[in-house]
Amino acid sequence: MSAIMHSTIIYTIVGGSLVVLWPFYCLIFLVLRWFFSLCSFWIAKYLSTPLLSRLIRGDSAITRMHLLLLFLFVTGNIVAVLSEGLTLDGIRTRTGHLALANMIPVALLGRPSVFVDFCGIPYDERALLHRWIGTMVFIHSVTHSAIAFQKGSQAPSAYIAIGSILGLAIFSIQFFQRIAYEVVKTFHSALALTAYLAISFHISWSGEASIYFILTASLWGASLIARFIMITYRSLGSYTEFLGYEDDIEMTQVTVQMKRPWRFNPGQYAYLCVPAISTTAVFQSHPLLLVWWDQTRGEASFLMSAQRGFTRDVLNYRGGWIRLGELTTEDIPRHRTMVEGPYGQPKDLGAYGTVLMVASGVGIAGHISYIKYLLEAHAKRLVVTQKIRVHWQVTRAKHRHWITHWMEQCIANDHHHVLQVFVYITNSQAPPDSTKNDQPGKHHSIMVTWGAAKFSDIIEYELAKTCGKLAITVCAHQRIRDTVRETVNTFFNKNIKLEELDFQPAEEASEVCGGVRRET
Repeated sequence: MSAIMHSTIIYTIVGGSLVVLWPFYCLIFLVLRWFFSLCSFWIAKYLSTPLLSRLIRGDSAITRMHLLLLFLFVTGNIVAVLSEGLTLDGIRTRTGHLALANMIPVALLGRPSVFVDFCGIPYDERALLHRWIGTMVFIHSVTHSAIAFQKGSQAPSAYIAIGSILGLAIFSIQFFQRIAYEVVKTFHSALALTAYLAISFHISWSGEASIYFILTASLWGASLIARFIMITYRSLGSYTEFLGYEDDIEMTQVTVQMKRPWRFNPGQYAYLCVPAISTTAVFQSHPLLLVWWDQTRGEASFLMSAQRGFTRDVLNYRGGWIRLGELTTEDIPRHRTMVEGPYGQPKDLGAYGTVLMVASGVGIAGHISYIKYLLEAHAKRLVVTQKIRVHWQVTRAKHRHWITHWMEQCIANDHHHVLQVFVYITNSQAPPDSTKNDQPGKHHSIMVTWGAAKFSDIIEYELAKTCGKLAITVCAHQRIRDTVRETVNTFFNKNIKLEELDFQPAEEASEVCGGVRRET
């Protein structure tokens, strides 16, 4: 009886405490939510939105937050090296161990993967982390080798390892990647594998170094196995069609027909390999940003601009032609394709009443999938978005036909007039019979203006007239991105969200958004 009384008393005390203290729990939760909301606002305004000086960051979008994280990372490595004494033997051992420890994230971040996707790391952030941590591996390796070589000759594996790491550092320079990207990419992978095999003969398998080596090998191997399974599953029965644009011979529409089911999401990208393109194409895999999809037919479409290597070779394999947005060819050759993906996490734009999209050149490709999704979700009342404003700057009037067939479908499904597109043509004169604002197509949702867009004025105007939450997405060349960031930061408040899409064009109308990307 006492045991029963004891248990009932405990039950009563616990239950009563929950009831009595529930208002305090709610109050604490509200205070914490307010605190984190306030912190996120200040972090966004003063750390993650403002960019560093162009002299420091170059063409990279490096913010104050990146600089802070880099400072903490470098400081942590310095403290780890110097915290346990300054003897040469101690520094040599610790730099060697830190080089191996840092190889773990370098191996995982070398390429988009299921792990990177699970962590929610954007494409450009992944490349930046891979470059920074890889630089730290290089510094530790050089320091370790310099001290070790002072003590006398080493085993051949040591020279092979440090030589391969030096080669990785040299081929990581952007100059070499611009000259021969495909060759540099192949050498980068070969040197990384050579360095890792040499390290396996160099380290002691009874110490701390072996733990780091096994972890790197296991995680890297698991990532490769996952990629192989994904490629095998996606590629069986998959074919690719290449369509050219009669009014722009440098642009290609890539349509992949997949036999396996694939759930498409906006903002995703996939790696494509088409062995029939050239003798070396089987060793080349290129990331392309999803532009359009047809779930029922299992089709995904991408845009590709001719640069070097694979994207240039594709020009000779285009089997169909698009003229003014209309397909003029019926029988289109198909090529077997290896598909890897999809990768990328979609931006949550459906939580914003107004979505403002800024694009230049082929940067419009980064927005089309979001336009399609938001219009379909709006028709089903799955999002709160009521206005979509697209401001797109191009250099030639013919460039607008890259997306004519997709934009016509979007507007045909826009029964509530949510979408409005403004096109700015910078290097073309208006036809004599046109007004300042031209409205092409079968609708009045697209307005064309001859002249450069004043994006700072556009954003300021949208911010002034928008009452609810506003999301601004950008897929444009660097100068426009800088202008957008500066303007947003000037008028920043808790109802504004700035999103730069994963793939950005390097130059206006020159780099495809989701075409050949320069990886490290």
